[in-house]
Formats: sequence, structure tokens, C-alpha cells
Amino acid sequence: MPKLIFLVDDQDLVRRALVRAIARFRPEDTVVDFFSPHELLKTVLEGRKPDLILTDRSMPELDGDTLASNLKYTGYEGSVVMITGDDIVTPPPHVDELMKKPYEMKDFREMLDRHLDRP
Repeated sequence: MPKLIFLVDDQDLVRRALVRAIARFRPEDTVVDFFSPHELLKTVLEGRKPDLILTDRSMPELDGDTLASNLKYTGYEGSVVMITGDDIVTPPPHVDELMKKPYEMKDFREMLDRHLDRP
């Protein structure tokens, strides 16, 4: 069954590269990308519930930690994966997995499968 993935990153180049990677690894799934974490949150509040949310940590208008907290507060039950180059070892509260940059594309694909192919 096709899955819905939301992706938010304020850097266009990073966001476009991740969208291409997801399309290559999981062509049956749909990815919706956002420049603004506020727009992603608004879309979820309007009732669109993705199976997975990928978020950057360091964004100027709303950081990934706060976004994840707000998502879980609204009742979002899907996975939130934070992708970051920041010096952080454990996922913040409300984040299901932390992916540290740089990472191998193999690891990115395995992360997608882990969160989207759960029974």
C-alpha cells in the first residue's frame, strides 16, 4: 500500500535531494515537501496525516524539536525522523529516530523502510 511522506527542510538543495532519493527508493510512495515547518504543521492540523515526517533540526522559523513536539501534541501518531548535522547524540523527545549527517544513502533507505514497512 502506498505511503505518504512529509519532508521539511529550509534548504532547497537538501530538500530536493531528499525528494529525489525517496522517489528512487520508494517510487510507489508520495512525498510532499515543505520549505516551512509551519506549513507542514498547518497541513497536518487540517487533517492530512502522513505515515512519516522527515524534518531538519535547525530551521530559522521553527526548529525540528519544537515541530516534533507540536505534531505529537496534536495527536499525530506516525513516525518523526530528524535529520541533522548538529552535535546531538540522542533523539529529542517526540522524535522517533535521529539521522546524523553525513549518512550513507543505504542507511537513509533502511530508515525509510523501517518506518514505512511496519505491520
